Amino acid sequence: MPEVLGYAWGRPSWSGLHSSDIEASKAFYGMLFGWESYVLSSDLVGDYTVFTLPGPTGGEVSGMSATTDSSSPATWLLYFQTPDSQESLQRVPDLGGRVLLPPTEMEDLGLLGLAQDAEGVEFGLWQPYRHQGASVVDEPGALSWVELASRDLSAPVASMRNSWAGGR
Repeated sequence: MPEVLGYAWGRPSWSGLHSSDIEASKAFYGMLFGWESYVLSSDLVGDYTVFTLPGPTGGEVSGMSATTDSSSPATWLLYFQTPDSQESLQRVPDLGGRVLLPPTEMEDLGLLGLAQDAEGVEFGLWQPYRHQGASVVDEPGALSWVELASRDLSAPVASMRNSWAGGR
C-alpha cells in the first residue's frame, strides 16, 4: 500500500467524524471498514480518535471527535490542504461563505480553519506541520471520492471563476 507523504493545495487531505457516541461510532466503522483506532489526548483539543486501516502498518485514514452538543447529529467534515490557512480563510467571505473558526494551532500537527461555503456546507482548511493528512487514500477502506451536492451548480462555479480572475 503506497504511503501518502503530502498533498497538493486544494486537495482533500483529511476527513473527520463528529459524533455524540464515540464508542458506537468506533464499533460501527470498525465493523463496516475494518478500521482500528487509537486516541490522541491533548490539553488543547481533548481526546481525538484516529482511525487506521487494520494491522501494524495500516496507516491513518480519518479522525473523530465528540460533538460539543450531544443533541447534534453526527456529521462528517472534509479538510482541504492549504499552504496558507490565513490567506485562504480571508478569501471565504469574498466568495459568499463564512469563516467559522480562524486559523488555530493544533499543537505541532498543523493549523486548522473552519468555514462554510455560500450554501452553508461546512469544511475545514488544513495547513500541515507534522500531520500531512491521511497517510492512505484510494485503497479499500480509505478516502477515495469526494463530491459536493449543490442546489445551484452555477453559483459556486461563477463565484470561483470571478475570484480566480482577480488573481492567484
